[in-house]
Amino acid sequence: MMRKRTRASPSTVFATGANTCGAGHTAIYNVSAGTWTTGLDFPGSFQIADGPAVLEPNGKMLMFASPGVFNAGGQMF
Repeated sequence: MMRKRTRASPSTVFATGANTCGAGHTAIYNVSAGTWTTGLDFPGSFQIADGPAVLEPNGKMLMFASPGVFNAGGQMF
């Protein structure tokens, strides 16, 4: 299970992705420093390819990921 992350500051951006050979990856971009930091991988084969996500008022991200690219059986993280 993924650990929950909160937004560190207004100068950070959270990104997700998908690949065809395993779990999708996440990354955090620090706008001020101009650097990327590796985030957590989604569990199993879950990934986000053109999927919805939202930053909640409490600073946490809510994301919809599917097992593989564009497959049925998605879950919220």
